[in-house]
Amino acid sequence: MTLANPTQPTARILVMDDEQIIRLVTSEILKVSGFHVSCVNDGKQAIEAYKQSLLADEPFDCIIMDLTVPTGIGGKEAIKDILAINPTAKVIVSSGYIDDPIIINFKEYGFKGAVVKPYNVDQLYSVVNSVLNS
Repeated sequence: MTLANPTQPTARILVMDDEQIIRLVTSEILKVSGFHVSCVNDGKQAIEAYKQSLLADEPFDCIIMDLTVPTGIGGKEAIKDILAINPTAKVIVSSGYIDDPIIINFKEYGFKGAVVKPYNVDQLYSVVNSVLNS
């Protein structure tokens, strides 16, 4: 496993996923490279955390959102509210469904990048760094 060298190691990243193990693993992968990571369970919490980060003048530089959350608001719904708050928000969609139309055509839905679970560490770093630098 080769760890990528992030170009913005102090970037603040919000990870939203309904599965605790995914949040923990994603958080650890990103923290190894020096990113500051916060995690939430669903889209409603992601929207609130994003609002609070702006009010605190410590905005998230990037959000990684699970596409579907069976018991709550997923990335598909939450992206609309995030972009209403900040049309230039850098949001990455995440899913285990590689053939989902939103994963395939993520830009049409307002996302800046897409990652497929299970994560390949290099691919995750590559997408995050690409989105941060866009």
